[in-house]
Amino acid sequence: LLLAFVILLNFTGYLLPWDQLSYWAVTVSTNMLEYIPLAGEWMKTAIRGGDEVSGPTLLIFYNLHTAVLPITLTALLVYHFWKVRKSGGVIVPPDGDNDFVPAIPKLLEREVAAGLALLAFVILLSVFVNAPLLERADPAFSPNPVKAPWYFSGIQELLMHFHPGIAVFVIPFLVAVWLFSFPYMKPGLKSPGKWFYTSKGRTLVVVAAITSFIITSAAILAGEYLVDFQAWMPGVPEMISNGLIPLIIWGILLAGIGFLIKKRYHAQRTEMQLWIFTFLVVGYLVLMFTSIFFRGEGMALTLNVM
Repeated sequence: LLLAFVILLNFTGYLLPWDQLSYWAVTVSTNMLEYIPLAGEWMKTAIRGGDEVSGPTLLIFYNLHTAVLPITLTALLVYHFWKVRKSGGVIVPPDGDNDFVPAIPKLLEREVAAGLALLAFVILLSVFVNAPLLERADPAFSPNPVKAPWYFSGIQELLMHFHPGIAVFVIPFLVAVWLFSFPYMKPGLKSPGKWFYTSKGRTLVVVAAITSFIITSAAILAGEYLVDFQAWMPGVPEMISNGLIPLIIWGILLAGIGFLIKKRYHAQRTEMQLWIFTFLVVGYLVLMFTSIFFRGEGMALTLNVM
């Protein structure tokens, strides 16, 4: 939930400059909502305050960005830190090791130092890296290509390969359900807060990153130049030919690779969670960077970095 609200804060703040980039990026992103079953069209109209991105949309985004979302995020942070304290900390010491340190000042000092370092980095970035606004938002002039904000560009890339209902709703929904199941998957060891869980977990993370990069890149190229289920099955509804069929193929492929990985490395459940999580994150990063840098006019794939 914290991750979701941080993304929503980014998204609502994206429109506030009201230039061509932000206007059309939000237009593309909110258009994606209409592919959500049953509530999609209502959600798109509600968040825009009408049929189009306009003045009411800017007011809605401003109120969400400056009041509603920060208050909700603060409440979630309070709950989050309370749960961490109630659980006895993030890392549980091994049996017989009671070498605890006080949160204040030990943890507080580190968090303040990390926060100040991040703030200094952002200030230096803003000093030396220019980020100019484009022209004032113009609904009558659409740039080519029109791209979603960078954090949604992976979903926009999925739209190039899957039916919109699958790309915008089904795949994100399945990933969200899997992420929400994490707290209910009990680890095998008693110190689940350590980085990568075990040494085997570190190996699986590297394997997942390399595998995901290769497979996702190959799938993008194949979907662009080789595979066209819709053309191969003209009499079949697009939801099936370009939606369910490639989704099932991907599901079988991932399940098969996961089975081989589990058998090869004798991985425990938590280690396999690390493998799946890394595979999905790297796969999304490949989709995101492909959409940002390798999609030219008309969203055509180009090998020239823009």
